[in-house]
Amino acid sequence: MFMKKILLLILMVALCYSASTAQDKTVTGTVVSLDDGAVLPGVNVLVRGTTVGTVTDLNGKYSLVVPANGSVLVFSFIGFITEEEE
Repeated sequence: MFMKKILLLILMVALCYSASTAQDKTVTGTVVSLDDGAVLPGVNVLVRGTTVGTVTDLNGKYSLVVPANGSVLVFSFIGFITEEEE
């Protein structure tokens, strides 16, 4: 019984440690057209390989909480080529 409690305690400490070291980060930016520099509202911004994403506002701005393991953002907009940025 004592060994089970020790094992459970070690498991709990390991889970707390891994949760504290894997920090998410907030990424913000503005999406503009390379042709004329106009802001692009309604652009989809997704973290590749996840369901985490957002859409740019009327000023082309976005803010997104990116998981620690997700580092590539995918930008897509109707009529434009999809772009990926690290």
